[in-house]
Amino acid sequence: MLFLYIAGGLSVMTALASGFFHVKEDASKRLVCKLIASLLFCAVGFAALYIKGSFSAYGIFVMAALVLGLLGDIFLCMKGLAADNKVMFFNAIGFFCFMVGHIAFATIFLSVVKFKLYILPVMLAGIVAPGLLMLFKVLNARKLNIALLIYGAVIGVMVMAAVNIYANYPGTTVGALSLTAAILFAVSDLTLSVREFGNFKNKAPLIFIVLSTYYIAQCLFAITIVFH
Repeated sequence: MLFLYIAGGLSVMTALASGFFHVKEDASKRLVCKLIASLLFCAVGFAALYIKGSFSAYGIFVMAALVLGLLGDIFLCMKGLAADNKVMFFNAIGFFCFMVGHIAFATIFLSVVKFKLYILPVMLAGIVAPGLLMLFKVLNARKLNIALLIYGAVIGVMVMAAVNIYANYPGTTVGALSLTAAILFAVSDLTLSVREFGNFKNKAPLIFIVLSTYYIAQCLFAITIVFH
């Protein structure tokens, strides 16, 4: 278990180093640090599978989501490394990887326990939140598109699924870890939206919020394999 916490801590620290190089606009060092950070949360997942001693459907789905996150991290780091006309293409692939990863998390969370209908409104949060941010002019509505709204809805489904895990396993480690990770992941994605499509001039603090919440979330999701 000690390895899980050490690797997780190193993942977050290396991710913050990638944020430093992001601010400094050093694309190659940013990519290297982010790749190491993402490989480390995948290592946490594989170690959790080893500790668990079995390859359950839950563990396989979580690992698939983690690997998709790793791929998304790589594709979203192409600015400054690839030709400008290719960056948008790589970004689209990266967001697609993240969206499929969210679906993988939601699928396994909803399949392992009974669904409780009273948490259904949580799904709407992924759509309502961007709308509220546009209403208060935090997000620039002209920069948004239908794909991002769909992505927001998928995040809402993932968070709803994590709430469902917690509702079925109240007071348990797996319930608390899943819910905390899902909320942090949603905060990361929402902050990323504000950074990319908002009206803020100083975006450096937002970079570190996105990275810290995202990498902590991925490490927590990986650790849930042990406790499920």
